[in-house]
Formats: sequence, C-alpha cells, structure tokens
Amino acid sequence: MGALNQTMRLHVIFPGVESTVTASPARCPYRGCQGKQFRFRQTVLKPLRDMVFDQVRAARYQCLTCHRTFRVYPIGVRRAHVSQRVEGLASILYLSGLSSREVSLVLEQVGVHLARSWVCDTGRAVQRNLRVKRQKVFEGLEMSANGPEAMRVKYHGAWARLQVTLNPPKELVLTVDVTSERDMQSLRQWLEPLARAVQANLLVGDANR
Repeated sequence: MGALNQTMRLHVIFPGVESTVTASPARCPYRGCQGKQFRFRQTVLKPLRDMVFDQVRAARYQCLTCHRTFRVYPIGVRRAHVSQRVEGLASILYLSGLSSREVSLVLEQVGVHLARSWVCDTGRAVQRNLRVKRQKVFEGLEMSANGPEAMRVKYHGAWARLQVTLNPPKELVLTVDVTSERDMQSLRQWLEPLARAVQANLLVGDANR
C-alpha cells in the first residue's frame, strides 16, 4: 500500500511595517551628492493603505552639503501610498494567475481596499523588473464567509487551502497547502524569484504540526 499524501504548507513571509522612522539617514539620496550630515526638520504624517496602519510618521531632513530636503520613511514604507507588504502580496497573487478582481477580494479579507487597476499596475511593475511572464499557476479563487483563513485556490486542477494571516507582532504570511511533493517543488520554484523581488522569505512546513 502506498504512503498517504501528507499535506505540506508553503509560507510566504513578508517583512513587517514600522509606524515611525527608527534610523537616521546614512547618505544624501540626491544624485551627485555624497553628503553624510543632516539636519532634522520635522515629522510628517503619511496616509497608508495597510492591514494595521492607516498612517505612519515619516521624517524630513535637510542635507548640510547640498541643502536640499528629503523624507525618510519607516521600515516597510516607501513614497507609495501602499505598504510594501501589501504590494508584495498583491504582486505575487496577480503574477501567479489570479485576476485583479480576485486579488482585490483577497486584500479585502485582511481589511485593505484597493482598486483593480492598482493591482494590475503593481503586478506589472514587478513583472517588468523580473522580466517574467504572468502564469496561470493559480487557476481560480474560492471565497468563504468565514474570513481570510477559509479561502481556496485551484492549483494543478485541485483546490488548495489559501490563508493570509498577520502574525504578531508584524509579519504578514501567505500560506498555501499542497498534498504532493511534486506540487510543492513546482510551486516553490515559481514563487522563489517573486518572493526575492518583494523581499519576502519562503518557508516549507508540515500542516499537521
């Protein structure tokens, strides 16, 4: 008798987000300036689309070499109005085959409401940087009224459990359950370059532990 399939979990772990700047700038960001001394000017509130923060505190500095000012953002935040972990999650799901509508539905499950056009633009930006083609790895999404821990994606013709969770204190985790070693290897191979592009980590675990 053959061995029973054992459910394995592939976790995509996205970096956290800080609400305030925790380090001073090391070098002036303007091209041609090598300034390393700065004057703090002010704290600036920045609206943010994220599952935890609706705003963060950026810091405004002036370079003492070129005298221009610039902003420093907290970890996990850039000039965009969306946190890096939300961008990463949306990009991976979109490039893996879910439609912009389906990606928007997943984001809504964790309290982030973003337009389908934003999903397309963000996913395509990552696609251009990686020079990869969007593939139908996930062939569809099935939602449940029970929240973000009760979603499924169709993978290799079968439904696989999909979870999006926020682990205390900061990590956003995308989890996919698979029951085949071959499917796990294939999914991991596809996701590894996408995860690196959005500064996320991959971790394989046993669903029964």
